[in-house]
Amino acid sequence: NLDYDIINPIAYQEPIAPHIAAQKKGEFIDLTLVDTALTKVPDDIDFTVIEGAGGWHLPVDSSYYFSSWVAENKLDVILVVGVKLGCLNHAILSAQAIQHSGANFVGWVANSLTADIANYDEMIETLTVALPAPLMGRMPYLSSIGDKQEKSANYLDLTSYLAL
Repeated sequence: NLDYDIINPIAYQEPIAPHIAAQKKGEFIDLTLVDTALTKVPDDIDFTVIEGAGGWHLPVDSSYYFSSWVAENKLDVILVVGVKLGCLNHAILSAQAIQHSGANFVGWVANSLTADIANYDEMIETLTVALPAPLMGRMPYLSSIGDKQEKSANYLDLTSYLAL
């Protein structure tokens, strides 16, 4: 059991871009909070997942992006693709940006945003060919928070990553 400030050192209630949420509260995003939290992760933890909310080039402020922090820390990146119309372009551009940054693009996950997605299989096949990292999972649309908490791990295959 880890303290919440280690698990989630930066959090805002409102579901908007974090830098905007921070501005609305008269705050700024301080990534040293994440740095500090990472130093507190116990040595017996196999790996740590750092979630970036809002996409690869999420602004932290007017001149710095979360992607820069990830690249500077030489972190591995798993791209989560929200499968919908427009996701092909978005995913390919994001993958190119990840690679260009110098971060290690290790894989991607297809995340179904609705229960019925037109041309789902074709979009997954296109991305499987276009993206230079393996598909690590197909997350189906799960409508309840309970299902998300209980079943999400069943749809991920991290063996390609763990073998690195």
